[in-house]
Amino acid sequence: MIQRLQFEKSGKAVYISHLDTARVFIRAVRRAGIRAAYSGGFNPRMKINFAFPLSVYTASECELLDIELEEGEDITGKMALLNAFLPEGFRVTEIYPPERKFKEICSAEYKILIQHERPPGIVHAVGGLMEREEIAAEKKTADKSKKVDIKPLIHGVRCEIPENASGIAAVSVKCAASAERYLNPELFVGALRETVPDIIAADITRRAFYDAEGKLFR
Repeated sequence: MIQRLQFEKSGKAVYISHLDTARVFIRAVRRAGIRAAYSGGFNPRMKINFAFPLSVYTASECELLDIELEEGEDITGKMALLNAFLPEGFRVTEIYPPERKFKEICSAEYKILIQHERPPGIVHAVGGLMEREEIAAEKKTADKSKKVDIKPLIHGVRCEIPENASGIAAVSVKCAASAERYLNPELFVGALRETVPDIIAADITRRAFYDAEGKLFR
């Protein structure tokens, strides 16, 4: 039996890597006494699977984790118990049987709060960026970096100035998110910084996943 967990990652937890996030959940599942299924062999591993890794420093309201359970085990009513064993910044918000596979995810929506002395300038800069035929961003790997065109990987952008928030522009960007095409929103922020180099800070939160038809994936 497989159950899907939707969870939030915020606060100090944004500094925890994807690998350590997996360890956090494995430890919490064990401490909660949940009977998870394990792989065979000399080094059995708990059968868990995340939708997509989340970059360090990025928060999320919609992370998805599938866990395979032993026959007869049911954790739909154990959300509070599991949360009791999770560290600060992690919180499971839903547990349910999955109806769809992660491979059906096509895009992810992010909210980016940008600090700047003149937020209207950010709104203007985002509009100008999206009017370009190409949006060049610097993609770094372990040993090199290269310029790539990220515009085909951007499925939509909105930008506004929130009420009662001084010095903030809120950008909502939908990025490609599949095994074949994936855009890290940090590349979008990097491209924007080349236009507006005096951005003070940019806080990124993943908010939702969508399928190829633009419907919410859960």
